[in-house]
Amino acid sequence: MDRITSYGDMAPPVAAHAAKRMLKTAQHVNVTAAYAQVDPLPRNATDTLKLTRYEDWPVTEAPLSETLDPEAVQPSFTEVEATVEEFGQYVRLSKKMNDMHTHPVFQIQWEKAGKAAGMCSQKVDFNALIAGTNAYYSTGVASRALVNGTVTNNDLKKITRQLMNDGVPPITRRIKASTNVATEPVPEAYVAFCHTNVKADLENLEGWQPVHQYPTPTNQPQELGECEGIRFIGSREAPKTLAAGVAGTTYLSGGAKVSSDTACDVYHIIVIGEDVWSR
Repeated sequence: MDRITSYGDMAPPVAAHAAKRMLKTAQHVNVTAAYAQVDPLPRNATDTLKLTRYEDWPVTEAPLSETLDPEAVQPSFTEVEATVEEFGQYVRLSKKMNDMHTHPVFQIQWEKAGKAAGMCSQKVDFNALIAGTNAYYSTGVASRALVNGTVTNNDLKKITRQLMNDGVPPITRRIKASTNVATEPVPEAYVAFCHTNVKADLENLEGWQPVHQYPTPTNQPQELGECEGIRFIGSREAPKTLAAGVAGTTYLSGGAKVSSDTACDVYHIIVIGEDVWSR
């Protein structure tokens, strides 16, 4: 009887030449975390974090009198409570797998764990940001179900006008990509997060400036370009509502081009300014 040597489910020639590496999937980059306020919760504290925003003083128009004290300012503030939540996953690995497998399984899973953590963190951010009620719809329609167009210059001008009227300054700093909670300066602008499928629509905007045409290399990770004082950062994880708009064949439905009348997808563009949320 012939002796047969087996290598798991692979024939010997395949096993002998199997490369000890894996094809890399697209590495995830968390685009939201760098623009949030970071408020660490102390150890041995409650699981509730109270965030306080102090309002600006009213502007006085009367000159001071030499005999009378000016009227005292009454400080005013708004408080928001946040409950700390924990997210996590785990994978089952064994020492035998580490010792005998042809691939560096532990190293690969460490990388996957980091990617999963970033995706989870960003998903939580996106869910919180789109929960806001302050929304504009393309071409001025009244609701999401009536959306039947792409983003326009007028849409962006309305958004930046409201941000400026509400006293929300443009972003001038972001969290530095390091293990420390430190910031780094960035060019002054409002920042928008959007799905990468929106890139083609953005390129049709009047005055659109892609990253490669910036006068100086100041682009941020995954930045697509700038228009109307807003710098757009793309992510394939950015929120979208599938088949939520008007039926037709012009736009994507379910993330794909359609040939018959089908409700179009609605892609959310989240525009933020300085210190708009904390995490």
